[in-house]
Amino acid sequence: MNNEQSTSYDPLLDDGVNPENPSPLIVELAEQDLIFGTVLEIGCGSGNNALYLSGLGYPSLGIDTSMDELRVAKQKAELMLVRRGTCARFKPGNPLHLYRLGEKFDTVLDLFDFLRFSPEEQKAYAFGINKIIEPGGNLLLTVHPKGIYTTNSSMESNIINLLGSNWITIRNECYSGNGSDFMYIVLQNGQG
Repeated sequence: MNNEQSTSYDPLLDDGVNPENPSPLIVELAEQDLIFGTVLEIGCGSGNNALYLSGLGYPSLGIDTSMDELRVAKQKAELMLVRRGTCARFKPGNPLHLYRLGEKFDTVLDLFDFLRFSPEEQKAYAFGINKIIEPGGNLLLTVHPKGIYTTNSSMESNIINLLGSNWITIRNECYSGNGSDFMYIVLQNGQG
């Protein structure tokens, strides 16, 4: 890479967009070994979480429907590859057609995408999750507390009904950090 190209990528860091600045929840869950193996991030945006996890050694794929966000994520990935020798992959992907990815994952991260879907779309999403996650794999879902679920137990019940009885709850909590309050659930595919 020549100096001109290298300089063109530096504004990504200079503008405060740091490829190593993931969600604090992702950092916490990775430290607790609830994120492991191959990772898919649904709705990855500009890629900070997937890039962080790939830096920890987890092969990571980020998908998004926004080509603008993916462009930024790919620029950061190229910068990270040059600086650290590792990077995440990014590509367009529709969360309602996860089975089309043609890959399996040990961990799937969904930060706030699930609840934007209608009940019928949630069924398609659940079908896709069951096709792409390995037995013993973890699914992390987050939702705003003012969303359609008023308690974690109602969220957990609905999600397990959609995914199937082989799924078990690993964690179901409220999270406060970085100026945000939301609920999250970690489920494990008990099929195996």
